[in-house]
Amino acid sequence: MYGRNVPFTVAVVVAFAAVMGLGEAAGRAAADMLWTLIALSLPLAVGLTVRRSRSREAHARRCSEQAERDHALEVAAAVAGERRRIARELRDIISHALGVMVLQAGAADQALDREPVKARQAVRTIRATG
Repeated sequence: MYGRNVPFTVAVVVAFAAVMGLGEAAGRAAADMLWTLIALSLPLAVGLTVRRSRSREAHARRCSEQAERDHALEVAAAVAGERRRIARELRDIISHALGVMVLQAGAADQALDREPVKARQAVRTIRATG
């Protein structure tokens, strides 16, 4: 591909400049060859520089896009982790409340015949907890 093999491209430019100088006087041929080299080398150098710059920009853009995707994945993982943490807390709260209700129901059952006031209080606690 053009410009990928820089030594080959330089050799072609030098060969072209040398061929352009064939058949002329030595002094004039050297000057023509020099100007031909300059005329061909400047656009080549500019083209290679622009290609390198565009390649770096494309690489930077790809890196930026990958960083954005990685960040989005990290955010999604953090959100999922927070949801799991909240779910665990809710489960713990519900299981604790259910345990309190079971204990209060047992206390109400035992106190029902002997101490109706305490049994009624245990039932109210169950109602408030549930």
